[in-house]
Amino acid sequence: MITVSSRLAHASPEFVFSLVSQFPPCLSLDVGAAMGTVARQLQQASPSGRTICFEPWQGNLPYFREITEGISGISLVEKAVADFDGPGVFFVPSVVQGHERGWGKRPGYSSTGMLIPAAEAAGKPGEKVFNVDVCSLDSCVDERVRFLKIDVQGGEGAVLRGASKLIDRGLIDMMFVEFQGEEDVVEFAASHGYAIFDTEYNAIPVGVEPDKLGFRAGYHQLPLSNGSTAIRGEIAGLPRRSGQLAKFMTDWRPAKGYIWTDLLLVRQGFLEEFNAGLDKAGCPKEAV
Repeated sequence: MITVSSRLAHASPEFVFSLVSQFPPCLSLDVGAAMGTVARQLQQASPSGRTICFEPWQGNLPYFREITEGISGISLVEKAVADFDGPGVFFVPSVVQGHERGWGKRPGYSSTGMLIPAAEAAGKPGEKVFNVDVCSLDSCVDERVRFLKIDVQGGEGAVLRGASKLIDRGLIDMMFVEFQGEEDVVEFAASHGYAIFDTEYNAIPVGVEPDKLGFRAGYHQLPLSNGSTAIRGEIAGLPRRSGQLAKFMTDWRPAKGYIWTDLLLVRQGFLEEFNAGLDKAGCPKEAV
């Protein structure tokens, strides 16, 4: 286990994406690009850089093209990403119907799609299962990556394993990874020499009042594309060892509901430059 830094515990994803502006232009990767919002933010923060996006769900692509239209440097690969190359099975549990709060103009959009083992497809509704092309990052990228964002609904560990050659060569400086308490994610980060920073937490409470979830003052509500509403903010008193944090999150779910955050993993050889970038961005040395 390694220590999870609290320096970005107050930070929103948008703040993290803006950090690429503190470093020389380079390549960013957006895995699980959805409708392109993150790609747009990354490219606007570093206009001289490039962003390669990976998104297999066809229902998202019209919105991706709309949101990224006119922004140079963004390219799209219509594939899912994992630790293999070839055909895969993609399960989409829900799509926007048009009545969800804040999502009425995005019918057909989904942020819930995920790769599943082919053997599980028979147990899913046929209209929600699709065949997609899959690639590993090692097979399609061979250059320095300043920033890698991964949001693939539980398949983050597979994406990391599929980038292990790039990582072992020291070619990925920062990785922003959705985290629901999976031990393989923090173990991978620790074993490959990455520092870990957590950011704001998101929770969908079940049977618990928001004020009793441990969120610090200033949390806010976030309408999700599946019709749920999440709470986003900083949680007080979190364990700061990686394995303990993973256990905290897995223990949370049966008692309080769904919880997730995004971890920023920073290559040790890039850490000094990264912390200098945080200083320039006005980020406190450590959360209080």
